[in-house]
Amino acid sequence: MNTFIQVLVNGILQSGTYMITTLGLALAVGVVGILNLAHGEFLMVGAFLSIIFYTVFGIDPLISILIVSLLILLLGIGTYKISLKKVLDSAEVNQLLLTFGISIILQNIAVLYSGSKEVMVINPPYRDLSWNIEGIGISFSKTLVFIIALILVITLFYILNNTKVGKSMRAVEQNRYGAYIVGINADRIFKIAFGVSVGLAGLAGVMLSIILYATPFIGFNYTLKAFAIIMMAGMGNLRGILWSSLILGIIESALGTYVPGGTGWSEGIFFFIILIILLVKPEGIFKK
Repeated sequence: MNTFIQVLVNGILQSGTYMITTLGLALAVGVVGILNLAHGEFLMVGAFLSIIFYTVFGIDPLISILIVSLLILLLGIGTYKISLKKVLDSAEVNQLLLTFGISIILQNIAVLYSGSKEVMVINPPYRDLSWNIEGIGISFSKTLVFIIALILVITLFYILNNTKVGKSMRAVEQNRYGAYIVGINADRIFKIAFGVSVGLAGLAGVMLSIILYATPFIGFNYTLKAFAIIMMAGMGNLRGILWSSLILGIIESALGTYVPGGTGWSEGIFFFIILIILLVKPEGIFKK
């Protein structure tokens, strides 16, 4: 029984990592309408900055998280103004090629910086802290990630549904030209939405630097997983992201525990889910 509960706890906590790494991409896809292949690389930059602040300046990641998120947000706004703005009305393949190019540039900058130290790790005092409750191990850092992810989902959901800028984002998402006619500055909304989406990726990178590590290529895997979660949830469905992350986290934990060689299968389950959803319900299983 303890094993089953441990699997459940591990899966729930793992879902926090998936939520926090998916939120930004969901905002970019849902509001701006761009399949941002560089999402994982912005996440990677956030992780690298977190490690630099910690190792060079001695600033704890939980303190630098706001600074890093703001810096990545500004980087996102700059990226939008310089490049993405010019391809919003282009064919989707142009958007994909552009964001893919941005991801390659960021990867290579990270490779040049890290040199032979491909894997960068920090060890804040709470990294390996855990509680043992009735034989069930609970990681402090993963619990922290889950709580922050949950707060972000609730906050973003509230903003989109109850604030002026959030309602403007939803209006632009539904009909860009209609929103423009009623006085909404669509370009400003796109700039804000993309900046925030990238800022969220940077925040996710900081949290990953605490519980895992940073490499120039860490973002690619999380980009693929984020796309799987978005497809499962349905485009623009924040509640669906929460439930999809929980389902995938628990499935991954169960496979890794109960299936021989399950760790490898747990990585592949994301792509199997993408295939099934595309064939059975391409609009997403949580999309009403």
